[in-house]
Amino acid sequence: MRKTRMLAAGVALAALLGATAAAGGTATAQTTGVGTTKAATTALNVALGSNGSLLNVRVLGDDGSANIDPKQGAPSAASSAISPLTSASSVSALNLSLPKVSTSSTGAADNKSIPSIDLSTPLTTGSIAPLSLSSVVDATQGAASGLNSALKNVTAVAGLLSVPSATSSLGAAATPGDADGLRGLSVPSIQVLNLGAVLQGLGINSSTLQLGQLGNVLNTLGVTVPNGSAPALSGTDLVNTVNGLSGTLSNALPNGIQGLPAPTLISTLPGPLQTLIGSLIPGGIPAGATNVGDLVTAINGEITGVLNGALAGITNAPLLQVNNLVVGITTKAADTVANSTADITASLGSVQVGNLTVPGVDLATIVGNAQSTINTVLTQVGLGNLITVKALDQSKSIGTSNGYVNALANLTGVHVAIAPLSSLAGGSTAQASTDTLGQLFTLAGGATPPQLSSAMATLNTLLATTGAGALAQGATVDVLQVGAASAFVPGGSTPSNPAAATPQTGTLAVTGGPTQVLGFVGLLLLATVAGLRWLRRPATTN
Repeated sequence: MRKTRMLAAGVALAALLGATAAAGGTATAQTTGVGTTKAATTALNVALGSNGSLLNVRVLGDDGSANIDPKQGAPSAASSAISPLTSASSVSALNLSLPKVSTSSTGAADNKSIPSIDLSTPLTTGSIAPLSLSSVVDATQGAASGLNSALKNVTAVAGLLSVPSATSSLGAAATPGDADGLRGLSVPSIQVLNLGAVLQGLGINSSTLQLGQLGNVLNTLGVTVPNGSAPALSGTDLVNTVNGLSGTLSNALPNGIQGLPAPTLISTLPGPLQTLIGSLIPGGIPAGATNVGDLVTAINGEITGVLNGALAGITNAPLLQVNNLVVGITTKAADTVANSTADITASLGSVQVGNLTVPGVDLATIVGNAQSTINTVLTQVGLGNLITVKALDQSKSIGTSNGYVNALANLTGVHVAIAPLSSLAGGSTAQASTDTLGQLFTLAGGATPPQLSSAMATLNTLLATTGAGALAQGATVDVLQVGAASAFVPGGSTPSNPAAATPQTGTLAVTGGPTQVLGFVGLLLLATVAGLRWLRRPATTN
């Protein structure tokens, strides 16, 4: 099976060279020259601290090139490589690197197919599967490289970023007619920020979180709390229920019912108090409860149960989730600017904050509303406007330089920046004073509230952030950064160096291609790109 896939990849690369040379269009079909295409890719990138000074994690980086320009290197060559994961940190234990997989050629096809790469590290989970790479050079038709990969169940940096699945495909070519390729990437769902991880990373402790703050966060996110056989509780319902239950323990009667002897019969309590307690416990006072000791146990169980459910709700809630992010990029550098192309087609289906779909009639409005809602959530817990969100941020150009025609395209699918805590003017936002969760858990039996994110708490300790949290110095999260650089000069010209620009480090730099390459997509490694009709979605930009 592996040999079959490798052979297919080699045949496909040869087909790309043939298709590009044969179908380059009227202008390019009559033109011969030399060109270069370069690529450098990062599917996911998380950086903590100023410019990643604390930690910088790159997941699924692919690098590829195709060159037949003697000024850029001889002999002609093609290469493709995957860097599954690299991590650079101020803490030596977090400096990680998984082995790179690559192909290269100055002639015969070099093909590799790997079933799976495990991404289980102290900073990530998941896998890359499958993975296929190919490179080939033909003396007449030129150089080409191809790559196909998929992410599965990936989480990064203590759950700060989560991607259930993603596909990435690349084809690059440098031919006598032009330098071109095609790129396609698709992510059905991205949880860009996990609320529990963000709060823990910003130094928020569940024990000091106030009940009122917790209720406000639940309301803002549209998250409800399971409550046994009773309807789920909104944030407001939660606050009312817990206040009612805790009040009966400590404030009802002279010293609360906790001050009564445990054997005291429930039937001796005032009727209105029995009715109130029955209304606060799903199903009413348990049938087997006969005395105050039984009743206190039932109330304690209800308080800790709903508070644990509420904490689980915000711990697992996506502070930002982007669905159906799809990117397609083409760049072609040919004999003239008019015959060259730099196109970006990108879209996203919907954006969520918590359980709420962010409204908006266009991309700018959706992103603005998402950013505003996220910062409202942070304000509820005593923080402020720390988050900046961008989506489908892009640039492209076609021009000439030093005798070369250059086609450039860059796009970032989703970018989130967390400002340092020190940027908050006047410190934390004041909140209405209510009992803390630590106080409520103590009242209900002495348990300790669970952490908002145990993984982020561990990372806080590893990075020695002196209690402020791993995100306190700021952070950036990027998904599907995409860029391309192609250059071409017709035969007979005498250009000076340099030719194609090198794509920026840490971006998804990809090579695109002319429309004729689309006919080759099904043969090459670009099954994802064949679905670029996905791009007929809301919030589309070209």
